[in-house]
Parts: sequence; C-alpha cells; structure tokens
Amino acid sequence: MWKFILFLLFTIPGRILFSQHELLASADSDYRSGNVNDAVAKYNSLIVEGYQSADLYYNLGCIYLKQNNISRARLNFEKALRLNPSSSKIKKGIAKAKSAIEPSIDALPPFILYKWFLAIRNLFSSVVWGWLVLISVFIYSGIGILNLNGKSILRKNGLYFVSLVPIFFFLFYLSRDAYEHKKESVLILNQGMHVAPDPNSQVALPLGAGTKVLILDSLSNWYKVNLENNDEGWLPKVALEGI
Repeated sequence: MWKFILFLLFTIPGRILFSQHELLASADSDYRSGNVNDAVAKYNSLIVEGYQSADLYYNLGCIYLKQNNISRARLNFEKALRLNPSSSKIKKGIAKAKSAIEPSIDALPPFILYKWFLAIRNLFSSVVWGWLVLISVFIYSGIGILNLNGKSILRKNGLYFVSLVPIFFFLFYLSRDAYEHKKESVLILNQGMHVAPDPNSQVALPLGAGTKVLILDSLSNWYKVNLENNDEGWLPKVALEGI
C-alpha cells in the first residue's frame, strides 16, 4: 500500500509537469507561427493550472497588444515584470501599452540612489535573497565563533564590515518580497475615479483601460487606489483585475 502511495506521489507531479511542458511548447509554437487564438487558449489553460512564467505572460501581452486589447496587454506585461523585473523587453512592452492609454498617468521618477538599490534588488527573487541572508548569517556566525576561540580570521574592522552583508541582503529580501506581494491591479474598463466609494460621488479623474493602480483600502464593492502619479480615489472592484 505504501509503495503504491509513494509511486503516486512521485509519478503524478512528474506527469503534470511533463504535460505542462508539452502544452507550453505547443503554445509557444502557435505564438511563433501566428496562430494567436490557439496560443492564447493554451497559455490561459496553463495559467489556470497554476503555471507561471515571465515569457508566457510576455507573449500573452504581445498578442493582446497587437489585438489592441490594451488592458489585457498591460495586465500580462505587469505580471511578467513581477517575475522578471529587470527585463528590458518587458519594460518596453509596458511602455507601448501605456502610450495607448488616455489619459496618460506618468509615474514619479525614483531618486537615483533608490534606482540603484532597485537594480540590485531585482537581480534575484525573494527566495534567492532569503537564501543569501541565511548563508551570509551562517558564514558570519562561523567567523565570529572562530575569532572568539582565538583563531583570528578577520580583524575587528573587517568583522564589522562582514556583519553588514547579511543586513544588506535582508533589506534586499524585504524589498523584493514586498514588491512580489504588492497589491496592484489594472483597470480593465474605462472608468472614472471617484472621490468617495459611491457611484453618485464626484468623478475626480477619468481613467483609461490599462491604467495601473495600487490598492490602499477596500470598502464594500469599492477599492481605494493610488495612481502612479500619487493621486488617490475610489474605483469599483468589478473594473479592476489584480496583477
């Protein structure tokens, strides 16, 4: 009985992964040959199964962009960027989608030092940064123990410098993890942003489909949102889809 259970535990996940790999290869082939409807159906089938890939979302974004479905294009490009935030081609895709959105909402440029911080943070996923934190703490602890036992590997100043490494790694981990779990959505429909969670309230700004927002709060059927230019207001939940 146990052998049968172990057999199922090891073979079923392998078969699922093999099936997903075959479906992905087929979808990529359809995408390259121009069979976009088949490619979209297969890509979405993989997403429903829980498969995630920056290239998959990027290809979907490119298809929707060619079909002038700006909201879906932006949504998939943003999902791709979550998985690979240093990709220049994904950023170009987002820029193309944003150029078709009216009104244009321009993000505030980051401070130069913070921009450098983000460039380093985006080199690895939160999982990799987490492992680097653990490894660096283990190495630092080993060096500290050896120093206490009289085996001087590093001088005092060097030991202080090494102690900063796990701290920096931890900061990169926190920042990348927060980015990966950021509550952002894309506006699927043209929609006015209201000053209050009420359809009869004043419209502060008309927004175009494809506009990205940060979710700040939730009340009934409404989200309080923050735009990329830091304007705030309320949007109905049905008009948004999470990244």
